[in-house]
Amino acid sequence: MTDHSCLFDSVRRGMIPAHIYNDREIFELEKQRLFSRTWIFVAHESEIPQDGDYVVRRVLGDSFIITRDSNGTVRALFNMCLHRGMQVCRAEMGNASNFRCPYHGWSYRNDGRLIGLPFHREAYGGDDGFPKKTQTLLPAPKFDSYNGLLFISLDAHAQPLEDFLGDFRFYLDFYTKQSRHGLDVRGPQRWRIKANWKIGAENFAGDMYHTPHTHASIVEIGLFREPKAQKRKDGATYWAGSGGGTTYKLPLATSRSACATSATPTT
Repeated sequence: MTDHSCLFDSVRRGMIPAHIYNDREIFELEKQRLFSRTWIFVAHESEIPQDGDYVVRRVLGDSFIITRDSNGTVRALFNMCLHRGMQVCRAEMGNASNFRCPYHGWSYRNDGRLIGLPFHREAYGGDDGFPKKTQTLLPAPKFDSYNGLLFISLDAHAQPLEDFLGDFRFYLDFYTKQSRHGLDVRGPQRWRIKANWKIGAENFAGDMYHTPHTHASIVEIGLFREPKAQKRKDGATYWAGSGGGTTYKLPLATSRSACATSATPTT
C-alpha cells in the first residue's frame, strides 16, 4: 500500500491535498479505521412508532433491519439469514410480525428468533440435531440511542455512544428538544451523487462560504443576508473533543449553557 506519511504531514500543516477526495486506497483506509469503528446514525425512533414497524438501513456493505418488535423493543438485526446469508427482508420499510428468507424458507420473528425451519426433522434431526429455539438473527455489534436517534457501531468494543458524542451532545439536544412533542421523522430522502463523502461532510459541518453563491436564490428572496465586510458577525467554530465540530452564529452569552440554548446554526 502507498506510503501516505507525506500526506499526513501536509494535513498537520493545514494543507489538504486534493487527491484525498478520489484516492481509493485512502477510502479503503477510511472504511477500515473510521467507519468500521465509529458510531453511525441509522434511523430515528419515530420512523418505527408501532410494534412490528421496521426500516432497512445500510452501514458499509452490511444491511440492517431496524425494528420495533412485538413487545415494543427497538432492535438492530443483520438482514442476513443464518443459513446461507440471504437477505430476509427486501423492502425498505414496513410492518411485519416475522421475516422469511426467500431462499430456503427459514423464518424469524421480528425480535430475531428463528421460528420456522422447513423439514427440520428430516434435514437436521429436529431439535436434537439443530435446536432452533436458541437461534436468532445476529444483532448489530453495538446498538444504542440518544434522544431517539439510533446508532450502530460495527465494532463490538467501541466506546459508549455518549462518550463518542462527547460535549457535542448539546448540538443534538438543541435540535431534538425544540418541541416538547419531540421529533417526527418521515423517512430519508436519498440522492446518489458522484462525490467523496468528505465533500458532503465539509459542506454541512460549517462551510458557510458557499451559501451566498451556490444558494443565491435564497439570498435574492431575503432568507439569507449576504455578509458585508463592514458588519461584524459574532460567531464561532465549536469543537467538542471527540464529538466533532461545526460552525455557528452564537449570540453573546455569559455562559456556555446560555450559548447552547440560544445557538442558531448558520447552515
